[in-house]
Amino acid sequence: MKILTDFDGVLTDPLHEMGRMREVFEEYLNARAGMASLALLAEADAFAAAHPERVGWENGGRISGYADEDGFVAVNGVAALMDRMAREGHLAALEVLDRLRAGGTPSFERVANDAFDRMAHETATTTHRPADPATGPVLGALLDAGHDVLIVSNSSTGRILGILEKSGISAYSHGETPKPGAVRVRGDARKFELGTDPSVFLAGRPVDIARPKFEALLREERPDIAVGDVFSFDLALPCALRLRGEPGFEGLHAVLRRRPYTPAWPTAYLASEPRLAWSVIDHLDDLVRIAGA
Repeated sequence: MKILTDFDGVLTDPLHEMGRMREVFEEYLNARAGMASLALLAEADAFAAAHPERVGWENGGRISGYADEDGFVAVNGVAALMDRMAREGHLAALEVLDRLRAGGTPSFERVANDAFDRMAHETATTTHRPADPATGPVLGALLDAGHDVLIVSNSSTGRILGILEKSGISAYSHGETPKPGAVRVRGDARKFELGTDPSVFLAGRPVDIARPKFEALLREERPDIAVGDVFSFDLALPCALRLRGEPGFEGLHAVLRRRPYTPAWPTAYLASEPRLAWSVIDHLDDLVRIAGA
């Protein structure tokens, strides 16, 4: 059986890193554009809290993942919102953006990307080990049972391998010679990247599944189980492929890794769709049971 799993939020405890990304985002805004930027951020936060279905990580001007799906997407979402506010002529957003550009930063999105990179660098260069304590035993049990375990993530392959190595978990990069007893890693998956033509999948909210790079990867791998914590990025497209009856996806089992930040709408959708095989797990150990390891 082939098990395709996301990394951040599924195999890691991401709350520290999510909080740190937000802290750095605020620090960068304040350092580059002053207190006015934090007032603007508070306004954007309030809008995102009131209208989570209208804020998210944007790609090509379309929402790729919603801001209420996890803390990383939340930062990218409010950054995209502030860029949109500036485009629409919001005076405070324009003022702050002018200050950013005067210092060489072209957009709020760039500030969010810089904040993630800073957080990732800190993780790589300190003793912090974000891997979930259950990750090593669970991956070991799945591999020992003969399953093909593949990590597919927006995070870079190097970041994933570094975190796993810190936690004593054997892994290797996709394309390298397989290592016995090790998990395969395909980072930089760009699951957030949307194609030119929108394709809407109704899952309690409209989720854009025009993700050509991720779809090509899924069609190459044809997993039996897909695991993720962010429905829009990790599970919407695999579920859509099963519902379409695409060859190789008829038996796909979707597993949502529920976290404290997980919104209610993905679970409600899964429960409403009888044509899907799905599970919601609160503990990573449950994946061993689902896979029959």
